[in-house]
Formats: sequence, C-alpha cells, structure tokens
Amino acid sequence: MTTVEDKIREAETSLFETAGLDVDTAMVALPRSGIRVRVLSFGQGRPVLLLHGVTQSAAVWTPLVSELAGYRLHAVDLPGHGLSDPVAYRRGEVRGHTVDLIDDLFEALGLASAPVVAHSLGGMFALWHAAARPGPTASLVVLGDPAVAFPGVRVRWPLSPMTVPGLGPLMLRSPSPRAGY
Repeated sequence: MTTVEDKIREAETSLFETAGLDVDTAMVALPRSGIRVRVLSFGQGRPVLLLHGVTQSAAVWTPLVSELAGYRLHAVDLPGHGLSDPVAYRRGEVRGHTVDLIDDLFEALGLASAPVVAHSLGGMFALWHAAARPGPTASLVVLGDPAVAFPGVRVRWPLSPMTVPGLGPLMLRSPSPRAGY
C-alpha cells in the first residue's frame, strides 16, 4: 500500500529530476524543540537557510535552487509540513518555540551564521528569531507577507483555524487545490 509519505517522496524525486537537481535529504533531530525536521540540501558553497510558508514544504524552493549556484542551500520542512514531525503549539508559546527551533537548526546544520531566505510563515519565524538572536542570521530576505510577525496584526484565515485541535494538523497535511493558491 502506498502511503502519503511515499507519494510525497515520489513527487519530489520527479520534481528534482526534472529540474536537474542533486539533493541531500536528512531528518534532523532538534533537541530544544523535541522534534525531527527534514532538510533538503542543494549545491556547494556558502550556506543559506530557506524557510517556506504555511501549507508548503521545502520542495517549494526548487525553482530558485538553480538560480543560486555557488551556495549550499538548506531548505527545511517546517514542523507539521512535508515530512517533518508535527508540533502541538500552545497559546503564548509559539514565539519561544520558534526561536528554539531555529537555534536548533543553526546548530544541527553546523552554522555559526548564515543568510536566511523565508516566505510567509517562514518569514514570521525568521523575523522572530532575528529579533531574539541577532547573531546567527547574517542577513534576512522575507518574501511575501510575514504572517503575523508584526505587533497589532491579527491572525486571520487560513491561520486562525489551524489553532483548533485536530483541525490544524489536518490542514497542514492536506494538499490545497490549485485554485486555493
């Protein structure tokens, strides 16, 4: 029987072959966060950390990878996305968990400092981390709306329902229809 994980791996293999990319895949244990995340690494050179948006996965960076020759790109499946472990976020603890998560990533990947390129949810996480720990993030590029990183911004659709127990993990694991994007 083919699992969802098998289908994800098969689709990604086809995507990377079509794009002509060699990828190193690793499940990385994050001690502070208490979870494992999957990291897709491409190329050689100066390291860059890539963080995707909500309902996406690390594979979303595929079109950009060939444009960034000369870098070692580390694209992370954020918790609950792609093939990374899920996480049960608790109200009032998301920011602290996120800082620990990115601290863990820098440490696990052996990065004292690196540029970070992030989109939407990944942008929010990267901004929170850079504000709390100014050293590791050498530079930061945030694409699109950085979710709710700024004071006074309220959580709206589709992020709001993701805080409902049971519904959040379902939303993150379910593929969105093309019209939804």
